[in-house]
Amino acid sequence: MRSCLLLLFLLSAMVHVNGQAVTDTTQAFREAREQHRPVLLVFSGSDWCIPCIQLEKAVLSDSSFVRYARMELVVMKADFPQRKRVAAELRAQYEDLASRFNPDGAFPYVVLLTASQQSLGTVPSTVRSPADFISSIQALIKNQPYATSKVPAPAAAHGVGL
Repeated sequence: MRSCLLLLFLLSAMVHVNGQAVTDTTQAFREAREQHRPVLLVFSGSDWCIPCIQLEKAVLSDSSFVRYARMELVVMKADFPQRKRVAAELRAQYEDLASRFNPDGAFPYVVLLTASQQSLGTVPSTVRSPADFISSIQALIKNQPYATSKVPAPAAAHGVGL
């Protein structure tokens, strides 16, 4: 039992060390509670949605965003691919999240949530600059209990180009 818990903890830590998003709802909100961070929930169609692919490449994979997210957020991706198979349990979790937070089925769609699954608002997914994306997130959490910024926004958020 102890070794299983240790393995789960190490796998959980690896998700953030590598800058990858969490894919399991239970894990994401547990980490958000434990770390006192909001959850950035990204609804995506990773293998068919061109704007989703662009958002991933231009913003979500950018080193400045990954650095910021690693320190300030729990990033969760609810992916609805067409060619890849998603485990039935995860698919059910994503459909539940979509029914509550993305009822119109928009892709990409980004919502910031508290650890108790309350919406703080949506983040414009049309933003193509990591600095602007981070600024949008910071504006949503400014007056929230998570407003303990440990990492400054990239210089571009302050009018200086990347």
